[in-house]
Amino acid sequence: MNFIYNAAVYDALRTLQGIKVWDVCLANACKKTVLMKYIGKKKKKTGEIADSVEAFIGFLYIKNKRNLGEAIEILTDIIKKNNRFSQKKEKEICTEAFTQLIKHFCEKHNIS
Repeated sequence: MNFIYNAAVYDALRTLQGIKVWDVCLANACKKTVLMKYIGKKKKKTGEIADSVEAFIGFLYIKNKRNLGEAIEILTDIIKKNNRFSQKKEKEICTEAFTQLIKHFCEKHNIS
């Protein structure tokens, strides 16, 4: 997740950031999508949900290597739309970007 997010930030802003994707961003993104129902109904910790998102995207990468470039493009588009990219809003932008990425992959792979 760190690699694809940082690649997207670089593509959007033309500057290296070295951002570590926060578990809370991945977890919140997941909660806004149908993917959450596949993680289970038991109460999960933020880190567990984030790990599930990473596993989902990792699985799609292993299954189809083209998903990596596609993921970077989707994240880049969301970051570019948020032209007021700042550290203060970065977690919000990161969450929105991964929400759109998860929704895209769920739709593409008929996960509903």
